[in-house]
Parts: sequence; C-alpha cells; structure tokens
Amino acid sequence: DVYSLGVTFAELLTLRQVFEGSSINLVWQAIVAGNFKKPRELVPSIPWDLETVCLTAMETDRARRYATAGDFARDLSNLLARRPIDARRAGPMLRVLRWAQRHPRISAALIAGAGLGLVASLVYARQQSVLGRKILEQRDVARARAEELRVLATSFVFDVHDKISRLPGATEAREQVVTQAQSLFDALARAEADDPTLAHDLAVANLRLGPILERTSGGTLGQTGGAREHLESAHSYFAEHASAADASVEERRYLVRAEYLLGSLLTKTGEAEAGMRMLESGVEHARVLAQLPAATIEDGAHVAWLQLELAQNCERRGDADRANALFEGCVQQLVALETEHPGDVTVLRLQPRAYLLFGNICDTRDQPERALELLAQGVAAADRLLVVEPLAPVNRRARANCLECLGGILVRSARSEEGLAQYELALGLYEELQREDPLDGQHFVDYTRALDGFANACATLDRHDEVIKTCERALALLDNAPDSAGATDLTVRRLSILQ
Repeated sequence: DVYSLGVTFAELLTLRQVFEGSSINLVWQAIVAGNFKKPRELVPSIPWDLETVCLTAMETDRARRYATAGDFARDLSNLLARRPIDARRAGPMLRVLRWAQRHPRISAALIAGAGLGLVASLVYARQQSVLGRKILEQRDVARARAEELRVLATSFVFDVHDKISRLPGATEAREQVVTQAQSLFDALARAEADDPTLAHDLAVANLRLGPILERTSGGTLGQTGGAREHLESAHSYFAEHASAADASVEERRYLVRAEYLLGSLLTKTGEAEAGMRMLESGVEHARVLAQLPAATIEDGAHVAWLQLELAQNCERRGDADRANALFEGCVQQLVALETEHPGDVTVLRLQPRAYLLFGNICDTRDQPERALELLAQGVAAADRLLVVEPLAPVNRRARANCLECLGGILVRSARSEEGLAQYELALGLYEELQREDPLDGQHFVDYTRALDGFANACATLDRHDEVIKTCERALALLDNAPDSAGATDLTVRRLSILQ
C-alpha cells in the first residue's frame, strides 16, 4: 500500500505515468527492476527533499521503504512544516549493486574485465587518492551550498513574509524578514553552481524577493533599485527558458509574473516606454497561457492584472480610448472568472482594485454616475473579500479606498451629506489600520489624505468647527510621521491642510 501511494504521489507531482512501455511485459519488468525516471528529471522545480520522500515510498527494497503509511505521512508533514525529513537516499554502493542486479550479463562481463585491470588500477588509484579527496571535498561544499540555495528558493522566509503581510501590525516583522532574506540571498547568490536546477531555483528566488523589497513598508523604503535588479535577473532566465518549444507551463507562468512585476516597477520609476512594452508582452503571454488545458484560475487572473496595469499607464499617457478598452476587458475577465469560480479568493482580491481604478478614471473624465456605480461595486467586492479574510490589512484598505473615493465624488456631485457618511466610514478603517501598524507609511498617507478630503467636504457645508478639528488632527499626525512615509507625499499633504 505504501508503494502504491508512492507511485500515485509521483504521478501527481509530474503528471506523467511512472512506468511506461510498449507492452505489459515491459511495464512489469520496469516495475520489478525499479526502472523509471525520477520526478526531478521530469519536473526540475520539484524540491530535492520532496523527491527523496517520494522515492523512499517507491523503494523496491521493502527494508528501505517506509515501514508504515504513518511514517510516510510524518515525512510529508515534515516537508510542509519545513522540518528535516527522516528519509535518506540510497548510497553509491547500493546504487551500483542495484544496477548489477538489473543487468546481470553486463555486470558479469565487467567483473571479469575488472579483474585483469585490478593491479594497474591500484597503482593509479594510489596516485590519484589525494586529488580524489580534494575533489570530493569540493563537491561536498558545492552540494551544501546548492542545498542552501534550493532551500532559499522555496524557503519559509518568503512564506513567512506572505503570511504575516496579511496580518495586522506586520510592518516591523516584515522588515526584519526582508533584511534576513536579503543577506542570506546575497551570500548564496555568490556561490558558483552549474546545476540547471539550481539556476531555476535562483530565478524563482529572485522573482519572489523583488516584489517583497518593493512593497515593504508600502514600497517607500527606497528599495526599488534592489527590487529591479532581482526582477530583471528572474525575467532574463525565464524569458530564455519559457521560449523553448518544450517549455513547461510552470516556466511560462513564471515569465508572465516576471513581466507583470517588472513592467509595473518600470512604469512607477519613470521608464514608461520600457514598462509598457514589458506589460504588453505579459498580456500576450498570459492570454496564451490561459488557453492551455493546464491553465488555472491564477492564469486568468494574470490576464486581468496585466490589463489593469496597462490601462492605468495608457490613461497617464492620454490614450483614453485604449485605456477604456483595457479597463472594460479587465472587468469582463473578472465577471467571467467569478461566474466560473464563484467565491474564489484569487478573483475577490483583484476586484476591489479594478473597480477603484476604473471608477477614478471615470471620475476624471466627468462621468460621475459611471464612477459611482463602479466604486459601489468595489465596496461590495471588498465586503465579500472581508468575509473570507477579515483580518488582512490590504482588504480593509481596499474597502476604505473605495469608500473614500465614493465620498469625494458624492461631495462634488452636490450630495455632501451622503459623501460625508462615506468619508466617515473610510476614516474609521484608516484610523484602525494606522493604530494597528503605525510604522506602515502607506496607511499613514491614506489616513492623512482622507482627513484632508473630509475637511474639504465639511467646508462645502460650512461646518467650520469640524474643518478646524479635522485639520488639527491631521497636522498632529503629520508631526509624528513614520520614516517609511514618502517626504513628497507629506509635504503636499501638509500644504493642503494648512491652506
């Protein structure tokens, strides 16, 4: 039963039959001999430890196989918890013995020939023993470094960051995690490794570390240069490997993500042309990927994310028609995904931002009714997301952003009372977020911006006492701004409030 589970596990990992042959007899021979391609030969991104567990369950030697299904399950739990596994690979002597058992005639001939050359080999071996030991020592060091690099690329460092970033008050912890990840990464990236699997793992690590550096503390830590370096390295690797005729779906997926992240970063740092080209390439690759039989909901979501990012940049460049077409395409993609996968968190996380950005664009084009409709959809989408992930700061911020913009449009549409009510709801959320995590610069900027808008809304209703009270509250906050809040944002906000 353990052996059967191991075979099933291998087929789930590789999506390939373990034993293949042109006849049933050849398949039986392969099973008895244990002759099959290892999972990492078929899917290089499978971690070494994971393959070790799988191969231990598939051992033809019962003494080396997991004794019970409980032992197998315990090692799987070790993998999930990032603990050391109990399983160990077969040593070189055992591998040679098994090869000889599978090829008895060839091994007999080799043994006879080996006897004739034994004396000469002993003399040669004596001369080479010192050199051999040095080579083995170097290989051991290289393997140790390689294993550390592999662990980094799939390590808990990134998983921990992703988990805690969705918890309240996480900025300080995120900064510590990022600092540790960066120092470890820099040390290991200097290690030379010719193994293609390691090169793949390094590219994955670059792809994960880049956006973490960019968005730590609201993306205002001045680490965009480091983020760009990592993302460009990842993109270079996956652009080369995903273009091959036999490229895996996984490599194509990594390329799409690299193009989205790098394109977004380039547009934010003033390189609009390069960023647009990168995003357009990403849309093209994402659409192809979303049509493959192995496509997932994340692939469909990537199409929407890329369209959304492209639309924003088209709007900034004054190409309103194309921006509108891309926004509409993004909304249609979201509706289709939600219809096909109702309640899926991947779609829910994207909806509030899409409706918020499209609503703001409609507002700037003097289309207030369409803007109000989209922002109301954004609030509703954020409410659905908060049911699934009630504590995540990014979800509460998405709701507050939509409410704030909704309030501003209502005030400008001579519906000031309604607008103030929306502002007050947004302020309550911003205050909660800022109190939970006072070091997060993005929460701080959001909160002071909303206070500024609320004061202006009160002024339209001649609520002068409320205006003064709100402005004093905002100025007191600005006097205690965290270092992670951008200096330009703070100066603009302070001037507006003083005025």
